[in-house]
Amino acid sequence: MNVIRKIVYDLYINWLEGIVLRDFREEDMDKVIALYQDVFSEPPWNEKWSYEDVLKSIEYCLNQKNPIFLVAELEYTNDLAGFMWAYELNLDKFPLLNGLVKPDEAIYGNELAVDRNLRGNGIGSNLEGVSCEIANRLGYKYFVGKTDMESKMFPLFGKLGYANTGIANPAYPTRFYFIKNLK
Repeated sequence: MNVIRKIVYDLYINWLEGIVLRDFREEDMDKVIALYQDVFSEPPWNEKWSYEDVLKSIEYCLNQKNPIFLVAELEYTNDLAGFMWAYELNLDKFPLLNGLVKPDEAIYGNELAVDRNLRGNGIGSNLEGVSCEIANRLGYKYFVGKTDMESKMFPLFGKLGYANTGIANPAYPTRFYFIKNLK
């Protein structure tokens, strides 16, 4: 574990009793994919993801510049409580955000999921908070996320300090980009 992550994890050591926050490990893959498939099959997403498609998305993340991939697990059972993955925002992949941020100054929080039975306990907020702190310590100025208007994340983004950019994904007009200033 690198020094930056160790410092950040130490800040959150007692954030929720019984939950361990750590970096993703290869042996987490099946649990992460199963949780991903479960969470994103729910409204408002209603998406059916194959194992292979989720695996490709994870591999894409891990091959990007400065990937952040965190998992939260139940301390005594090692069951997966949630996960978040993020990476440096590549403006070639997000042309709608040109002018909002400059190259090399933002991390894109691509996916965040929490087990439906454990929601409302701060797991998602803390995964997001640790990811933002890691991004900040890596020198990034902004953290960018996207969610659907009907998602529980939509109002939560505001509580976590994000501003709605008003920019919607053209393929999904109810999904908006949010930005958080890390400096």
